[in-house]
Amino acid sequence: MIFKGLYDEKSSTFKFFIFLWLVFLSAVLHILFALVVVYFFVDGGPDLIKYQDLNSQLSINYLKFLQMFTAIGMFITPVVLYSYLTNFNLNWNKTNRHAIFLVVAIILLVAPLVSFLLELNSLIEFPSWILQFDNNSEILIQAFLKMPTIFDLAFNLLVIAIIPAVGEELFFRGYLQQVLKNKFGSIHITILITATIFSIFHLDFQGLIPRVFLGILLGYFFFWTKSLWVPIVAHFINNALAVFLTYFYPSGNIELEKIGYSINNSETINYNAVMFSILAVSILMYLLFKSQKYAKSKI
Repeated sequence: MIFKGLYDEKSSTFKFFIFLWLVFLSAVLHILFALVVVYFFVDGGPDLIKYQDLNSQLSINYLKFLQMFTAIGMFITPVVLYSYLTNFNLNWNKTNRHAIFLVVAIILLVAPLVSFLLELNSLIEFPSWILQFDNNSEILIQAFLKMPTIFDLAFNLLVIAIIPAVGEELFFRGYLQQVLKNKFGSIHITILITATIFSIFHLDFQGLIPRVFLGILLGYFFFWTKSLWVPIVAHFINNALAVFLTYFYPSGNIELEKIGYSINNSETINYNAVMFSILAVSILMYLLFKSQKYAKSKI
């Protein structure tokens, strides 16, 4: 406990540089740890590190392992350490089942609207050098989604659903959204900026608009409930649903849409479904807002 709150009284600028240093150091150490484990404790480890064969399940599992530790090192460890050293409140507050039910329903019903936003995004002409990021990530995602065994399903749930849900919500909603709120004042501007940074960070510009929208939803989930668990659960459901559908329907046209692993059906968009999605999500968002406002008035 000797280091708890060590930098609590420091300036916001000093704390910001402490945070950047923690992110950099943590990411490097976690990646090095993963490489050392593979190099010394996995058969053929040196070759796995040197040569990535996306037709080999062993090589794919190595990349997942590396991705897992990279995400932990960038998003989870530094934010938790920063919170400990500065007494930064990440809002690990309890929430109620009503809020969880509403956000899960929103995530399930928002898919047609997300597909529509993806279509709008496709009308934007990005430079070829930007789209190269998309092409590289698409190849890797499709390799990750090969799940011949139940172990691969469990591993994907860990790497694609659990760790990104916890890590990205810690980083973007738990830390960044709160810091930007103190700077800009307006929560609506803050949520939009946070969601935009969240989307750009993924380097997937073909899913830029849908991911911004998803980030906005997660931002309001966090702001209204004052609990980080709520956007974590929503993020997990969003990602896990796509993993499960891909596992159970591997030959179908369900793809892992790159906005945070929402479902993207390649068929023509059903505009009736889009309108229903807009209406249903709007009503559920209003109910979430009113329920949390009422809950606070009871305290």
